[in-house]
Amino acid sequence: MPRWLAEKVNLRKISYQSGIHKEPKRILISGGGYADLPLIRSAKKLGYRVITTGNRQEELGHKESDEYHAADFSDPEAILELAKHLDIDAICPCSNDSSATSSAYATECLGLPGHDPYETSKLLHHKDRYREFSATRDIPTPKARAFTDVDSAFSEIGNFRFPVMVKPVDLTGGKGIAKIDNLSEARSGLKQAFAVSKSDHILIEEFIPGSRHGLSAFICGGKVVFYFPDNEYCYLNSYLVSAASTPTTVPRGAIAELILQSDRIASLLSLKTGLFTRAIHKIKAYELDDHLKDFRKFLMKIGLNGNNYEISDPPENGHIESNIDWNGMRLRIMAND
Repeated sequence: MPRWLAEKVNLRKISYQSGIHKEPKRILISGGGYADLPLIRSAKKLGYRVITTGNRQEELGHKESDEYHAADFSDPEAILELAKHLDIDAICPCSNDSSATSSAYATECLGLPGHDPYETSKLLHHKDRYREFSATRDIPTPKARAFTDVDSAFSEIGNFRFPVMVKPVDLTGGKGIAKIDNLSEARSGLKQAFAVSKSDHILIEEFIPGSRHGLSAFICGGKVVFYFPDNEYCYLNSYLVSAASTPTTVPRGAIAELILQSDRIASLLSLKTGLFTRAIHKIKAYELDDHLKDFRKFLMKIGLNGNNYEISDPPENGHIESNIDWNGMRLRIMAND
């Protein structure tokens, strides 16, 4: 491990020292799905008392945590009340954007460490806010516009070139997303998105064909100091990533540009040092001749949660590829250790 990283993130396991009993910190992982198993296992390995939450008691992660308490991790007030009730020392989001915003809210209210402000989390995890933020700062992002009712959205959808994407601004995992190929499909697609949006906000966005990739990164001093690129795949749900692989097929020049844009975002928002962040990007390739391609890079999203796929999630892959314990670093920073 690089010396600067070891200095920034002390990964010594919590233990009994000098014969003095030290009560383990209580860490709430606001989730507990199968994709969170590496995070749960890492927290237990570090000696924390691990508490998981969520609406589904049967989730695999709850079977390996020390405690499970039912609560909706997408509800900021529910996570706040649970953290108060259990006297939590630290909160770590699961692999869900809603968990990240709820965790940021609760930690801000309680004065717990390791998270960016709640408003920053909402900006990054709500599609309409992030698109507006990027567009006004010349960060490559698809053309998009937010709407609060079906009729106004339908009246404006013709200003986009079909096909277009329709998305709830506040949901994850491909929920409510539809690709609209023509005007005759528009109203039903819009109604579907509004029906599931918690805030009654949807986004109409230009469709970007191309390959999808992830860039997991560690931020220090407002810059990306370590990164891990991958290729991403969708199977059962066209809009939900179900697997990732490495090494990536993304050209080095494209990765360098994406890191520069991630640096800009980290600097503009004063993102906390050490937070594990994730940039989701699409790359559209244009054939110029038989030997050369021009790549357009679209930074679709950047998040403050450690998005995971299957059991072999990016933090796990990153550990195997780089010999750096991504989950351990995340946890120790959020626990202020």
